[in-house]
Amino acid sequence: MFRDTLIREALDWKESDLESFKADDKYDYRELPNESNWFTKVRASISNQLYRFFRWLAGGEKAGEYLALFFKSLPYIALALLIYLIARFFLKVNKGGFGFEGTNKNLVNLSEEERIMEEEDIDALITEALAHQDYRLALRYQFILCLKLLREGEWIDWQPQKTNHEYIQEVKDGELKSLMSRVVRIYDYTWYGDFPIDQISYGQALSDYQKLQKYLQTR
Repeated sequence: MFRDTLIREALDWKESDLESFKADDKYDYRELPNESNWFTKVRASISNQLYRFFRWLAGGEKAGEYLALFFKSLPYIALALLIYLIARFFLKVNKGGFGFEGTNKNLVNLSEEERIMEEEDIDALITEALAHQDYRLALRYQFILCLKLLREGEWIDWQPQKTNHEYIQEVKDGELKSLMSRVVRIYDYTWYGDFPIDQISYGQALSDYQKLQKYLQTR
C-alpha cells in the first residue's frame, strides 16, 4: 500500500482577501426578487387554482400536461378571437368593396347594387319583399332607390367601394345632407347591424326614406 508523501500547505485566508470576490457580480448567487405586478400575481393565482381543479377533475399526470399546454395557449386563443371579432365588425359596417357572406337568404351582395340600379325594377322588388313580409329587405331596396336617385341627380359620384358616409360628405345641399344622414343612420342600424325589423318599424323608417326620395325627385 502506497503512503501519501505529498506535502500540503494550509491556505491562510484573510477577510480582506474576500472583498474582491464580494465586489464581483458573477459571484453573487442571491435570488432576484420577483418583480411581477399585482395583475400578474392574480392571473397566476387564478390559473394555478383552475389548473389544480381540472387536474383533479381529469386525474393523472398526462391530463395535467394537456391542461398546462391549454393554459399556456389560452392568451393566444383569446387574442385570435379578439382580432376575429374586430375584423368581422369592420367588414360588416364598412362596405368597402368586400361584400358579405352568410346564411341569410335575403342578403344582397354589395357588388349587385349597380346591377339592381341599372337593370332591375326596384319598385317591383320592394313590392315582392313586402309581400313576403321581409321588411328588412324592403328597406334595403328603398335605400338602393335613394342611391339611384342621388346618382342620377349627380348629387354623388357613386362607386362600389365608397361608404355611405363618404356620400354624405359629397352632398353640399344642407337640407339634403340632413335627410340623407337620417336615412343612412337608419339603414346602417337595421341592415349592417343585422337587427330584425317589423311592419311598424318599417313604416316609421319609410317616412324618412320617402322624404328623401321626394326631395330628390323634385329637384
